[in-house]
Amino acid sequence: MSIDGDVKGTLQITGDQFQHFLNEHGVSTACECGKGERKIAQEPDGRPSINALQDPRERDSENWFFWTVCTHCLKADFYSAGHIWMYLKSNSDV
Repeated sequence: MSIDGDVKGTLQITGDQFQHFLNEHGVSTACECGKGERKIAQEPDGRPSINALQDPRERDSENWFFWTVCTHCLKADFYSAGHIWMYLKSNSDV
């Protein structure tokens, strides 16, 4: 699969697919703070938000992450978007 295909596939992941991944991996909706729950960060149109971090070793390389945020303490947890795409692809969900 080309890098362009990987990018396109990753950008097409839906909130339901991300939630499916979290459920399959036993990620609890309860935050460790004990007062809030983790929610998928979303764009205004409902797509899961993607955070891109530049690789400090390679100027032209980025790592993409989907993320959840606690409704109480605002703790954010990040999940590798590329790995989620590979998992969903191998399980025929994309």
